[in-house]
Parts: sequence; structure tokens; C-alpha cells
Amino acid sequence: MTTTDDAPTPPTPPTQTAPPLTPYVDAYEQTMRATIALGHELEEADWDRPTECPGWTVHDQFAHLVGVERAVLADPRPEHPVPDLPHMRNEFAQFTELDVDYRRDRSGPVVLAELEETLDRRLAVLRDPALTEESMLLGPFGMRPARLTLGVRVFDIWAHGEDVRRATGRPADLDSAAAGVAVRWIRRALAKVIGTDAGLPEGSTVVIEVVGPHGFADAVRVGAEGRGERLSEVPVDPTVRLTLGTEAFTRRACGRWSVEATPVEVTGDAAAGQAVLTALTITP
Repeated sequence: MTTTDDAPTPPTPPTQTAPPLTPYVDAYEQTMRATIALGHELEEADWDRPTECPGWTVHDQFAHLVGVERAVLADPRPEHPVPDLPHMRNEFAQFTELDVDYRRDRSGPVVLAELEETLDRRLAVLRDPALTEESMLLGPFGMRPARLTLGVRVFDIWAHGEDVRRATGRPADLDSAAAGVAVRWIRRALAKVIGTDAGLPEGSTVVIEVVGPHGFADAVRVGAEGRGERLSEVPVDPTVRLTLGTEAFTRRACGRWSVEATPVEVTGDAAAGQAVLTALTITP
């Protein structure tokens, strides 16, 4: 007879942990370092070039990144009066403008050095092995799960890096991990864009196809009460199909390109296509 002491020890069940945050942190670091490297390439005149982000120069783009990253590190915000400027359309614009205007009297290289120092501090937080996708992490919109907070940050940093690239004649960064995060983040919003914001009648089906890096074809049907319903298969004959490149898709979604300036092929209901493209801007 086997005694209790002789009985085999049952295996220890595997520890259930939330998914690691590493891919998000990697994309964050990649796009931040790429933007900093771009800053080191700039000539003195480049810092004052206007960008496609309304009201902001290249210098302002870097100042914005510094301000947001320091805010999510819980640094005290500067006491500085926010000027009343035409491009400030809402409270969030006022929030971001404070840090930008506060740094307008500093040189570009000084602001760039601030960003480098801030990145080192931020990575020390984000590389904590205990941090997972579901850990609560402070972001521009408050405490949210880390995967959401970092998804927004990667999208924002990458988009502003693209503003600088276009303003200074550099090629777009469309193949990177951060660009992939940005595209996926925009795709998350398509059901709302098509189902609610575009105002299409119930039963309408819309296909958005992006050709290029991180390309895809997503289909959405407008359901009851204007709810967008993702379709598992792309219909052969949708109400409208919009086909555009990765850069056009992302620049329009960021509000940088107007509907008229966005190169897009529309097949089917032209009015529906116009409505979807008009609603596609998802940034504040």
C-alpha cells in the first residue's frame, strides 16, 4: 500500500497572468526614438516650418510630445496662461496648448533634449516586469488599462512624427511597428465612424480597403439605431467601397488631409462614400 508520504506530488497549476505589455512598449520606444532621431537631423530653419497639424510648427510638435509625456509621468504642469488661438477648438486643445506655448521661447534642440530625458524616465516605468496589458496606467485621458493608454500614445507620437516628416520633406514611416499600432487603432473606430458618424441608412454596407503597409479590408453594416456591425466577410456588392493607401488613410483619420485632398477610389454610392470619408477623422 502506498502511504501519503510516498504519493506523488501533484503538478503545480500554471500561474495565470495578464498578457505582457512588451509589444506595446516596444512600439512606443521605436516611434519615440525615431522621432528624436529625426529631431537631431533638423536644420535651424526646420524648427519653424508649419505642419499639417493646425496652428503648430515643427517646434510645437516636439513641445507637445514633451508636455504629454511629462503629464503622464505626473510631473507638475507649468503655471502658464493659455493664449486664445484659432486652432484651439475644445478643452483638450487648451490642455495640450499650455505645454506647447510654454516652450515656444526655447530653442528646438533644448526641447529635444527635454524629450530625450523624459523618454528615459518613461521607459523606466513602462519596462517594469509587473506591468501588464490590464495594469492601470495614467494617460492623457486618465487612468486606463495599459494596452489602451499605450495604444493611444503610440498612435499620437507616430502621427506627430509624420507631421514633422511631411513638413521637412522626409519620407513617411509606414512600415514600422508604431504605424501598425496606429492603423489598428483607427480600425477600432470604423464601426462607430460608419454606423453612427456617417449617418448612413440602416442596411448600408461599407468596405474600407487600405492598400500598402499594414493593409486590410474591413466591412461594416449599419444596423438598428445607427450601430455599426462588423462583418466577418467582405460583401461582394457593398453599398460603397473606399480604397486608399496607408498614408491617405492615416492622414485623413488624423484630420491632416481634407476630404478633397485625400486620394481615394470610391466604388458604388458616391454620396455614401463622401459621408464616410467626411466622418473618418477620429482625433480630438
